[in-house]
Amino acid sequence: MKAARHLIELAQSEGVDRVFGNPGTTELPLMDELARMPEFPYYLGLHEGTAVSMADGFARATGRPSFLNLHIAAGLAHGLANMLNARRARTPMVVTVGQQDRRHLIHDPMLGGDLLALAQGAFKDAVEVNQVADLPTLIRRAFLLSQTPPTGPVMVSIPVDILEEEWDEPLPARTEVRGLGVAEGVEDLAEALLGAGAPAIVAGDGVGRAGAVEELVELAESLGATVFHEPMYDCVDFPATHPLSAGMLPPVDELIRERLSKHDVVFLVGSHAFSAHYFTEAAPIPERTQVVQLDEDRAELGRNYPASIALHGGIGPTVRALVRMTKGRCPEAGPRLEAAKGGRADQGSPDGAPPAMGERMDATAAATALVAGLPDETMLLEEAITTGLEIRRLYAADRPGSYHHSVGGALGWALGAGIGVKMARPDAPVVSVVGDGTAMYTIQGLWSAAHYDVPLVLVVMNNREYAACKRGIDRVVSGGGDKYVGMDLTDPEIDFIGLGRSLGVVTRSADSTEELTAAVSEALASGAPTLIDAAVAGTRDAPTGKPAEHYAADR
Repeated sequence: MKAARHLIELAQSEGVDRVFGNPGTTELPLMDELARMPEFPYYLGLHEGTAVSMADGFARATGRPSFLNLHIAAGLAHGLANMLNARRARTPMVVTVGQQDRRHLIHDPMLGGDLLALAQGAFKDAVEVNQVADLPTLIRRAFLLSQTPPTGPVMVSIPVDILEEEWDEPLPARTEVRGLGVAEGVEDLAEALLGAGAPAIVAGDGVGRAGAVEELVELAESLGATVFHEPMYDCVDFPATHPLSAGMLPPVDELIRERLSKHDVVFLVGSHAFSAHYFTEAAPIPERTQVVQLDEDRAELGRNYPASIALHGGIGPTVRALVRMTKGRCPEAGPRLEAAKGGRADQGSPDGAPPAMGERMDATAAATALVAGLPDETMLLEEAITTGLEIRRLYAADRPGSYHHSVGGALGWALGAGIGVKMARPDAPVVSVVGDGTAMYTIQGLWSAAHYDVPLVLVVMNNREYAACKRGIDRVVSGGGDKYVGMDLTDPEIDFIGLGRSLGVVTRSADSTEELTAAVSEALASGAPTLIDAAVAGTRDAPTGKPAEHYAADR
């Protein structure tokens, strides 16, 4: 039996039922074996960036490692941007990459390259198979490592001649590893939280990955603690509508400091503290604030800011233990919770009045209209950049798995990831929201949605510019200006309707809030892959366009 067949069998034994990718000559032995195995389908992305994000979304939605194959140095390079997203989001993936025939690698053959050097920084680990007998061990090791905290993508480079070799030894057995348990020292952490005069919790994406949202809610209520989402979180780590939720910490240290200044104890749970975007002189942690921390990744403990108590252990088991140790022991918990309920009741509805007919929608109006068209059970993937902050605030995701974002920052993720999520959750409405600039990084992903009949709804918030860059100039560059270089998507404007049709999906335009709400609702009901081109105001449309303050409050 050829090693290529063993590779598929190894993946199957790890619970994998499909492979995503974009093939080339170094994958031909694998593709030939896949042709004989219709029960193990291959899902093609027309660009490696799409294939990577499809695998990323599928792994996020299933909670299991996905399997991806890329083609040699150039194909790996094409996929690296979205691989950076997967690594930052700690998505468990096993990625095999074809390598040139070992017998002429020394002569620098066409398409050859140093794949391990390319992989640095984008993978949790990367190895190359040097002999066929090592292939099963390295694949087993890759699946195991991808699921070991901190989880993430692992790469195995496989020369084409190894895939062609015959190998008849039995496959090594699979090892099942249990998760981390209760962290040592949890009693000290419980006492520190009980002794706080104004406790706060920063819920990181480690909470969502660990499936510990319900436990964190119980802990917050037992303490009456204010809960912040970590900056630019990529999944639901605490219900947005809970009275104790104070929304997202903005990705600016100076603003984080303002939010945390009222709290004497801040508990970082599964959070990377902190991912700032713009530099400020102020440190995010006030001097008199005590930091306590829990993480499944030992390297996160005290990484950037000292923690008086730093615990390494399973987030779910440890938070459950904290609930047992604090429940009923904090007299201030009830009054704090009631005060939080009163504060939320005092908040008015967001200022999202639709613009007059014939004008392009402002960011708040477009976000409001989009959310109005979503059923309660929607899974939303957001990569809209300018409009995205408003979508986060208005969508108010409560259910784990109902919201995903690309915290890595490489654009072109949400379309492919939405396809992967929809494949994993065919009964759930799935919507990906992108900006017009973002859409153009991997727009060919629409072909995969059409070809495999994946009824994803892609909403393009089209303001005809890189608005985030324009607003950034006013924030970062002294003086700023009203002229911008390389930031307008006009002359010609991009024809998203034409692009969508050429790639085989249903297309709709939405020029008003009423049209956008209806288009989203009807597209989801149709069961067809659909692109919606939403006309959103940009800086050129002022005063009609009313840009939201960059990194405004999440609530």
